[in-house]
Amino acid sequence: NLFIYDVPESVIRGNHAHKNLEQLFIPIKGCFDIKLNDGSESMIYHLDSNDKGLYVSSMIWREMFNFSKNSICLALSEFLPRPLTPVTILGWTKSSGNFLSFLLLTNICILRLYRV
Repeated sequence: NLFIYDVPESVIRGNHAHKNLEQLFIPIKGCFDIKLNDGSESMIYHLDSNDKGLYVSSMIWREMFNFSKNSICLALSEFLPRPLTPVTILGWTKSSGNFLSFLLLTNICILRLYRV
């Protein structure tokens, strides 16, 4: 679990997918956007209320951006143990090509992204 804060407005955080980790993002103060990609569809969510959060399952690519001045994000995490294979040794990938390859190699069923 961690707090993300003091992010300059022009900076993009994330740019990775977790192979064995689920996360819940809650905007404690201010607002920001999260772009999610499941390998076939991409959606952007605007988080601006501390009484709502965004759940992101494992194997979803995430990019966080448009942080308002003095914004604070709480990121809660849950580790999902999986059998170790050569592909799952690393806990996350920062290459979108590796992310898409991992999806194809492991034949993982990804939850679709839905508009809310």
